[in-house]
Amino acid sequence: MIAHACTQPGLSETFKEVFNFEGSDFYLISLPGTEGLSFRELLLRWFQWAAYCPVMRMHGARDGRHEEGMNPPNEIWSYGDRAYEIMKDYIGKREALRPYVRETMRQAHEAGDPPIRPLFYEFPGDPRAWETPMEHMFGRELLVVPVLEPGVREVKAYLPAGSRWLDERDGKIYEGGSDVILPAPIESTPVLRRLD
Repeated sequence: MIAHACTQPGLSETFKEVFNFEGSDFYLISLPGTEGLSFRELLLRWFQWAAYCPVMRMHGARDGRHEEGMNPPNEIWSYGDRAYEIMKDYIGKREALRPYVRETMRQAHEAGDPPIRPLFYEFPGDPRAWETPMEHMFGRELLVVPVLEPGVREVKAYLPAGSRWLDERDGKIYEGGSDVILPAPIESTPVLRRLD
């Protein structure tokens, strides 16, 4: 487990460290709770990314043990109705991924394939896959493009060559080997499914 403060630099640093944390199939993002309106977007982006990591959990205080500035609540309803609906949606997405996560973890156990993979792991013949550090594969099929900066509502992503990619949010299919601009509203982070 790698834990950073729940700050925007902390989110970016955690993402960078994912690929330096070799040898663990159970890498997780230990979701810290955060305080105040200015941190809700950050919390949501952490939460969205964590749904596509081997382990997803949220830390914070329960049962009235909250201390001001420390251990904020870890219940998803503690951050307002909009944040609650977004996080509830991602819990649903994660639950729907349960068979996929189990299979990905089985592959990790039996074959040693890491659940979180730099693009070059799946696409070693694509030179751009070696130069794209801010995206990753979760298992063999899911390309995750986390939103790491505040206020961002679209992201540029590289889609590896040799596959077509489905954005299940809107049904668009993209050819690999290209850069695309993907919508990234606060309600979702781009995750594309590999089709071939």
